[in-house]
Amino acid sequence: MSLLFPLYLLGLLGLALPWLLHRFSHHEPPEQAFPTTRFLDPTKPPATSKRKLRHWPLLLLRILFLALLCLLFAQPWLKADNDAANADAVQLIIVDNSFSMRAGDRWQNARNEVERTLQSLPDNDAVQLFSFASQLRAATDIVNNDDEVNNAVSLIEPGYETADYGELMRYLNKVASDIDMPVSATFITDAQRTNLPAQMNTLLANRLKQFTVVSVDSTTPVNYSLRAEARTSDAVNARVSVRVAASGNSDAADAEAVSKTVQVIVRDRVVASEAVELMAGESKTIQFDEIALPIESEALFTVQFAQKDFLSDDDQINIPVHGLSSINVSMTQFGDSPVTQAQVFVKTALETNGDARVEILDINTALAPTVRHAVVFVDDISSVPEKVERFVLDGGNVLLLSGRAPENASTAPLSDSSSIIRIDQAHPLGLGDIDWFNTGFYSTASYSLTGDDRELLGLDSGQALLLERDVILGGRLLILNDALDGFVSDLPLQPAFVLLMQQVIEYFDASNAIPSELEVGKSLRVPINSQVLTPSGDPMLALSELSSASDIRLTEPGVYTVLGANSSNSVTAVLGFAESDLFGLSRDELDAWEARHELRQESQLNEDADQQVAAVSVEQDDKQTLWRWLLPAACLFLLIESLLANRMLWVRRDGL
Repeated sequence: MSLLFPLYLLGLLGLALPWLLHRFSHHEPPEQAFPTTRFLDPTKPPATSKRKLRHWPLLLLRILFLALLCLLFAQPWLKADNDAANADAVQLIIVDNSFSMRAGDRWQNARNEVERTLQSLPDNDAVQLFSFASQLRAATDIVNNDDEVNNAVSLIEPGYETADYGELMRYLNKVASDIDMPVSATFITDAQRTNLPAQMNTLLANRLKQFTVVSVDSTTPVNYSLRAEARTSDAVNARVSVRVAASGNSDAADAEAVSKTVQVIVRDRVVASEAVELMAGESKTIQFDEIALPIESEALFTVQFAQKDFLSDDDQINIPVHGLSSINVSMTQFGDSPVTQAQVFVKTALETNGDARVEILDINTALAPTVRHAVVFVDDISSVPEKVERFVLDGGNVLLLSGRAPENASTAPLSDSSSIIRIDQAHPLGLGDIDWFNTGFYSTASYSLTGDDRELLGLDSGQALLLERDVILGGRLLILNDALDGFVSDLPLQPAFVLLMQQVIEYFDASNAIPSELEVGKSLRVPINSQVLTPSGDPMLALSELSSASDIRLTEPGVYTVLGANSSNSVTAVLGFAESDLFGLSRDELDAWEARHELRQESQLNEDADQQVAAVSVEQDDKQTLWRWLLPAACLFLLIESLLANRMLWVRRDGL
């Protein structure tokens, strides 16, 4: 038996408490006056008195209850029974059940390969079966029973998740490091090229004695898949963008273009369609404009191919319409009124795609507790008004802008401009994706960074242009060091400014941690007191889970709904394009993958393994916890102790 938290056994010192109470507690009966005591002969009192422990059953119950309570906190467990104790080695069989395994007869071929692999293993080798898509999951314990493995395979089905072979090897390294005997692995997969990791050196599990890849990639025709997005700026018409892709190798000599018809369907009616020609390995984006929105605001658009292929799950997608509920942004100022052009530039940029609606308000209304996002003009950006600080501390998001041009703006030569040379590529705003090449800054106010400031954009003049101030447990505060009047810089006149303002509002809106799109297999972080509805409308969280934030893995494609206290968000779970590309690895490439494990020297294995065995989570349970028996026993002892103790008190009160 082992303990997860052995320090709790120090609580066993408390077992002395019941003994002390029973040892030194003595119930003295009350003295009563007796008139004839004068006729009795006096006796000499004893020199010593002997006390005995009383109520032994009650004492034992109390000691046992405290001992069980300490063990419950220490969490004892036993190693699960398996057949590996007498085995010479352990063979791991991993079956790929990612989305691409649904194509053609790949899954049936995989089941057949499991049976053949079992038949080829030595009789004295133990086996453990796993499935792998985005995570490695144990389907059996380590056993010597082929029938148990075959039964477990029949319960596994290919899902919709995307595989990463680099993650697989990392998981296998962790599993092999926990087994005290030689471990080999056989991976049964369709060996998709798109599932290879970005760094090929991760295709190695040093703890494995041998690694074998069995490919079930059958000859399949070109697979066609699509992904779509719908947006509206006026809540009347929508623009639908569709990306269409074809799997395969575009360099094939016999490759021919195939025409696919894409349809947009609203309430079972085709409202738009267009034919697109694709070569194998090619992708194209088409766009449908002026698609009339249905009266029902919750209605979804369906985008699909007119003729579905052999892998039909990626031939159709349901999408919500973004922009129907615009993000409300208040605009206000402290001090002197900002230049009118600056307000127009900011308001126009934020409202360009219809995702935001800007309203100019007074300071008290703009920073009210019900407001989430605000644009605030101030005379001096280096001094954040106290009212703005309180608004951010309460969870609000503020873009702070300079409402006054620098004093040297009128004397600055227009030919002498500064450029952006420092960009924080790691920030979620994605500033590195914006083209800043044609943007010039002629006069910039002096700003000194504080310890809480993070520079996001910097000029070659040394001044900070855009920065974020860290507010612990609060909202987000961005500061833009530009008057935006069109004279001190040409930033508001460039397309980069529109992109910047849109990404700022997306960054603000993302503070609720609810993305609009998520790949199947990823986890969705759900805030406290929020419920998640499946595409069919069923709740995913029990009532007891609503009181805390939860991570929910979306395992099927579709539109999920996150219901908060005062909001409703749609999250579209989409299939990964990588899984729809069925172009597989060649046998030579698979042999090279296997050879990585054969070429490792024994001295290198132990050295590299300590560096590469990461703290990964593998879904298997090799522990038998004992709390399921200890907890009822402790409750039973507590109940008997209470009844027995009450019986003792009742006897005393009645004077029996």
